[in-house]
Amino acid sequence: MRPLVPPSLPLSRKPSEKALIGLEPASVTEGSVALGRETKEEKQWKEMKLRADDLPGILARLSKIKLTALVVSTTSAGFALAPVPFDWSCFLLTFVGTGLASCAANSINQ
Repeated sequence: MRPLVPPSLPLSRKPSEKALIGLEPASVTEGSVALGRETKEEKQWKEMKLRADDLPGILARLSKIKLTALVVSTTSAGFALAPVPFDWSCFLLTFVGTGLASCAANSINQ
């Protein structure tokens, strides 16, 4: 097992007095706080224009369509392996119902 810390760095390093005295001036610290405020304001919610062309892609990402496809495929395989005669109408209802339930669960999970 490899160590988490590179071997060249000591595990417990105490800062020397010279390092403590050489702190940055207050103006530099205030500037970094102002910069932090700008990035926080930029991360706030922004209004987004939604076009009808973008809606299917957004819904596919929201419902995690790849994960839903995996759930539906495993359900279909289990249905096909059942020891009863294969019924197409029941299979299609199970296929659609499982897909919709998985999409809804994934959307709520977002």
